[in-house]
Amino acid sequence: MAQVSEDETRALRGLIDRLNTTEPLNWNQSEAMRGAHLFDWSGTDIGPAILERHRARYRARAFDIAPKHGEFFGKMADQDLGWNVQFLGRLLDDWFANAHFMPPHWPDRICVLLRKAKEFELERDFLAAFIRHYMTPFTTPKNCRILARASKIGVIS
Repeated sequence: MAQVSEDETRALRGLIDRLNTTEPLNWNQSEAMRGAHLFDWSGTDIGPAILERHRARYRARAFDIAPKHGEFFGKMADQDLGWNVQFLGRLLDDWFANAHFMPPHWPDRICVLLRKAKEFELERDFLAAFIRHYMTPFTTPKNCRILARASKIGVIS
């Protein structure tokens, strides 16, 4: 990725503005919101059906916004900043509506693509906005990478 297009910059600036102007959920709010959407796992074998429903929901969202990549969009979408910004926007819809934790892959990809394009100021602005809302009980390599990058460029201390 050599350069970030004006459309991609505009879309990312829109996402950054949304994050900067939306009040972050606190832990109690997010727990209450997630509690309202918990499944009763004590019944019959409903686990596989629920997992498939979630997989289908994410596949539908991913393919809905990536028709230009077609059925095999994995590697192409990974290199598409506009797609990653748009998909993260949809994950944020879920976060603000239901407090569903979002996978760290998409914010991490956005940072990687911005760094490759040497858009350091845009990356810093994105991380500063994203970190305000970023909340997860999971410690994964990508979560650590996002936080380490934010620390390295002075977004957090």
